[in-house]
Amino acid sequence: MALRDIFLALEREAKSQNEETMSRAQEEAEELISAAKVKAKLIMAEETDRAKEELRSQASKIILEARFRTKKSLVEQKEELIEAVFTEAGQRLEALAKSQEYSSVFINLAREAADTIAAGSPIEVIVNQDKLPAAKSIFADRKFKPTFKSSSNNVSGIVISLDKGRKVLTNTLDSRLELARKKLKVSIGELLFDA
Repeated sequence: MALRDIFLALEREAKSQNEETMSRAQEEAEELISAAKVKAKLIMAEETDRAKEELRSQASKIILEARFRTKKSLVEQKEELIEAVFTEAGQRLEALAKSQEYSSVFINLAREAADTIAAGSPIEVIVNQDKLPAAKSIFADRKFKPTFKSSSNNVSGIVISLDKGRKVLTNTLDSRLELARKKLKVSIGELLFDA
């Protein structure tokens, strides 16, 4: 065998090894590309899911904020309406306090107040000057120990001071109106913050 034949044989073997190496490298590259594609799909799916979840969360937040703003607006409108109603009611009660019908209203307010006090309690009764006689007659029948005082504040009802002023019972048109206003404010708060 000649040197040339040895070189040719070596060249063929090198070529064969080179082709085999290239074939293996090609297979490995295809496997790596395939694995990379699978991994890329998984990453893409995870990112898509994360983005969808974030969008759902943002949408929920926007919807909740819109509902709250709507409720708040509704409550503000109701409060404006209620305020207008109470302003009108206050004006009507003021007119009632100056009318002839007020005498019977006053008697009812005074009786309700008297019914809440234990007989024999020392009390101070505060009413407008023109209602002193009616107040005296109501409390005279109840076995109280009242003292009477005329109010300079134009009281539209009756104020009773108990235990030397430590307790005060107010049963006036204004106090009734304010009580109704407070109850409505509680209802409005429940509407606003109801789940």
